[in-house]
Amino acid sequence: MTARSPGDDSARRAFHEARAALDVAEAILTDGHLDAQAAASHLDAAEQAVSRAKGSAPPSARSSAAPEPGRDELLAQARAIEAELAVLEPRLFGDALRQAARARWVRRALILLAWLSPVLAYLVFVPFDYREGPWRVAFYPTIDFEGTPKTWRHGDVHYKWRKKGPGRDFPEDEFSGIWDTCLILPDRRTVSFRLTSDDGSRLFVDGVRVVDNWGVHAERSRGGSVELEPGVHHLRIRYYEARGPASLVLKGSLDGERPQALPAKYLAYPGDEPDPEDVCAAVRAEQGT
Repeated sequence: MTARSPGDDSARRAFHEARAALDVAEAILTDGHLDAQAAASHLDAAEQAVSRAKGSAPPSARSSAAPEPGRDELLAQARAIEAELAVLEPRLFGDALRQAARARWVRRALILLAWLSPVLAYLVFVPFDYREGPWRVAFYPTIDFEGTPKTWRHGDVHYKWRKKGPGRDFPEDEFSGIWDTCLILPDRRTVSFRLTSDDGSRLFVDGVRVVDNWGVHAERSRGGSVELEPGVHHLRIRYYEARGPASLVLKGSLDGERPQALPAKYLAYPGDEPDPEDVCAAVRAEQGT
């Protein structure tokens, strides 16, 4: 594996900064109740970060004497930044993209093998996804986390329910869920998360909201970053489905790499009945922290 240079790491960090600033600007521009001008500073910050990621001279600052840009002009600027990020991503994360492509081929081969051998599929895949996965999920048959939940143990937060519910006993619409896991970091890191959902979702790290993708909306992504000390950290996702198609996907970047599914080696199951006041208490005790 080719070693990364400090410049590569700086460019990747700038890419993530540009993406986060663009997410905020797009959220403002797509909300008809907010002043579109509030997006201008975030778009300028995104352009500055894109320039750092490209290693080029920063764009000229917006003149105070110039007339304020309209919503259409700001939307055009956002689309231009999105296009630049699309060009930058394979250049900065080419290795990760190739690894992801190889992983897809391996996954397809395993699916074929599972289809040819149902017994092997049951022994290999089902135990990992449902009995040994690091995520504890509680599904509620209501939109507001009320009622008696059903709990499962899952390997990843990657769901495409479309127009179905999470189980036979759940409605196709107006259900909700809470996901918990414990993130174990060996050293201090700035961790970036990306939450994609239809409808509302939020990610909390140690009780602090890091990603807010709340509201009734079509499939949409929002991102956020947080600096974390070494040790055990509680991750929680709250999600609800209002109507129509349903989906929920969490990706993260633990070391400046392209956002992907959180590596299972950094995650620990909090237990079937964790302490509601300290969900990761058992994991923390096991780690001796």
